[in-house]
Amino acid sequence: MRLMRLMRLGTVALALCVAAVSAALESGKDAVRDTPPANVWNAELAAALVGKTILVGKTYAGAGGERYEQLHGVVTKADPAQGIALALEGPHQGETYWLPPDTRGLKPAKPGSYRLRSTGEVIEDPDYLAMYVVEPPTV
Repeated sequence: MRLMRLMRLGTVALALCVAAVSAALESGKDAVRDTPPANVWNAELAAALVGKTILVGKTYAGAGGERYEQLHGVVTKADPAQGIALALEGPHQGETYWLPPDTRGLKPAKPGSYRLRSTGEVIEDPDYLAMYVVEPPTV
């Protein structure tokens, strides 16, 4: 009798979890990733980013070697669920690029001129630098 009651409670708890995940999926939200941990999202920094220029450097690491990509733009939105939206400038002007919801990769840029290797563009006095390494998934 007691075992049956525990089994019913377990079934109810499981049903509630399934219902919560289903509701999140139907709303288009990811129940696990809606809010990043505090150690990766600095809300104070994120709030100050809107309107700032970020120079982004990405290194794609892979078995065939490394590939680099650089781009720059102005922050239009900083949201802990979606990430940091950049209105790109230069050859990608008019496009929006999303950085992950992780402010740890952002560092204040030192004043000066930054030349992009890929395009030769010179970016004057960006506000922040963002550096990321993208690694292939492990199997």
